[in-house]
Amino acid sequence: GEPVATAQAQITAEHLRSTVVDEPSSSVKSGLVVKSTPAEGNIVSANTLVTLYVSTGAAPVTVPNVVGDQQSVAESTLTGKGFQVQTKADTTSTATAGQVISQSPSGGTAAPGSTVTITVSGGAIAVPSVIGDSQATASQILTTAGFAVSVQQGSGPAQYANGTVFNQIPATGAN
Repeated sequence: GEPVATAQAQITAEHLRSTVVDEPSSSVKSGLVVKSTPAEGNIVSANTLVTLYVSTGAAPVTVPNVVGDQQSVAESTLTGKGFQVQTKADTTSTATAGQVISQSPSGGTAAPGSTVTITVSGGAIAVPSVIGDSQATASQILTTAGFAVSVQQGSGPAQYANGTVFNQIPATGAN
């Protein structure tokens, strides 16, 4: 459990040689000796090679794909694997509200305790097209979809009959 440089200095002072092998360890901090071969305390002849197994820290963990999961399920999955979770909202996404639409990192492995950022849909609704519909029909379609409707009277192009929608703001498909 001591720094590798300290262990190497002690080995050299005893007229021995050393080599280092990296090894993941969740219980020993990175850069500290996990164990040695032969083990400390053994009596060996001068110039014997001592292998120091040095911690690289905890082994990386596979990052699960949580895209498509609901936020609470995704957070539970990620924290269960030892990750911190940061959440961002995308208010323009038309995916179901609360559904994870992206994550970073999106896969591979990462160190336990590192942060995975998930982006969650705000459940925006695309604006339906009501151009060509009557004012009454257009108002009903938009109100049913959850939008507030403001009617502006005006004369439009000749191909639209009186009382027919010829323009809409926001445009079709906007969120």
